[in-house]
Amino acid sequence: MDKVTLDDNLFIEYFRFKNGKSEDHDLIYKLLSNLKMPFVKAPCQAFRCFQKLNTEENDEYNLHDLFSPALMSSFLSGGYPQKTIEELAKDSKYKLILTADSSKDSYPYLNINNPNIELNYSKTCQASVDRADLIEHLKSLCENADKVTICDSFFFSDWNVQGALTTEKLFDDILPKKILTIEFVGYGTKTRQRKPYIEGKHVEWTMEGYQGERYSLNSNHDRYFIIHKPNSTIEVILSSGFIYLWKNTKEITCVLRAI
Repeated sequence: MDKVTLDDNLFIEYFRFKNGKSEDHDLIYKLLSNLKMPFVKAPCQAFRCFQKLNTEENDEYNLHDLFSPALMSSFLSGGYPQKTIEELAKDSKYKLILTADSSKDSYPYLNINNPNIELNYSKTCQASVDRADLIEHLKSLCENADKVTICDSFFFSDWNVQGALTTEKLFDDILPKKILTIEFVGYGTKTRQRKPYIEGKHVEWTMEGYQGERYSLNSNHDRYFIIHKPNSTIEVILSSGFIYLWKNTKEITCVLRAI
């Protein structure tokens, strides 16, 4: 099923880009950065855009280079009803219309110029599914880190239980053995008590409390693992506690964002 719909201007620009005729590189970058393929390619929209370009003055493009005769013929054959862009959006999986029009920034429109709109990668492990691949991915992301931030109210649960599977494995399996600052959001007494033990795992590790404002145990529902590198930062949002990176009795989804 097609994922989203493009408004007419983005529809035209996409086909210009596809045929090597787009000159608005910034617009194409934003479009491709926010586009989930495939998108709705309705003959009625293609014909509407064809007519629009055909009536524009000084149009430099060969219209048949953008919209093939076969696509035009399919519409003219009468087999496709005319639909508005909003009606086409209802035929898409996400019921959304991508646009760059500054006057359209509410549902069903999704404005690609809005800095709060982004596509992210995510990975889900269902219950009973092995998480080795996910752990290896997080380990790779941490290789060049100089600081990590951990936000999870229950991170140290069961650390005092003999033989229990705990989040200690984060330090053993994922974090690099190099100069690294390990921050905890919510640096209370119980967390500070773990400082000598955690720093004792590697001589170049330093554990401290998080001093920023973005993350809070009181206002954040999800768990966060922020990987700070010299030239970039990756935020990993965990749908379940850190322990479920290893404990497979519950599903876990990790969403990766560049921030």
